[in-house]
Amino acid sequence: MKKLLSIVAFLALAITANAQLSFVCDGKEIASGATFATSKCDPTIFEEDGAYAFCPDVSIKSTENANVTVKASSTKSFQFCYGGSCAVNTNFTRSQDLEANKPISLLLEPGGFYETTVTFKYDISAFITGKESTTTITMTLVVTNDQEVLGVNNIVADNEKVSFANGALNYSFATAAPRTINLATVSGAEVAKWDVASANGSLSLFALKPGLYVYSVSGSKAKGKIVVK
Repeated sequence: MKKLLSIVAFLALAITANAQLSFVCDGKEIASGATFATSKCDPTIFEEDGAYAFCPDVSIKSTENANVTVKASSTKSFQFCYGGSCAVNTNFTRSQDLEANKPISLLLEPGGFYETTVTFKYDISAFITGKESTTTITMTLVVTNDQEVLGVNNIVADNEKVSFANGALNYSFATAAPRTINLATVSGAEVAKWDVASANGSLSLFALKPGLYVYSVSGSKAKGKIVVK
């Protein structure tokens, strides 16, 4: 009987050890180390007072049943709900049991109503409890109604960055490799396409008409929007 229990315990530990964690924001799985900027598409607008109430959609998911610890911090107080309770502070460390492949919302909100342009930044990490050194994933969440912030990068994967400045689309990747950078309108019409092989470079966009455009990179998680003025 003891041998059977030992085998069961060993198998449970083995399954937990193989668990993979991921953040999910606005329905998108986010690579570890990424920065994600969101207004949850459009912040909830209260017409009677013209104020914004932010409620970003952020979840944590595990591929196996596991107890997962989440840490979140910011320079300003925020509301955080995870591990069975909610509180307001600038730093949190909470743990909770997760079922395999069932995302659990972190319910992270700045709180309050805002009539002006504001931006909030949160550093978030998660790991299987007791295995912080080998299972930790991280992300930076930017919550804002600033179109300049939202327009530059929605997702910047670790070591993969595309940005817009001074009339050019600038890219930076960890290694040189053949890639295709696509630029389209928000309705999906292709505007331009570049085949690049270098790790870093700059692509002129001076010929583009002012507007909002969407970029994506083949073989990369880097994607987002740019505002051309």
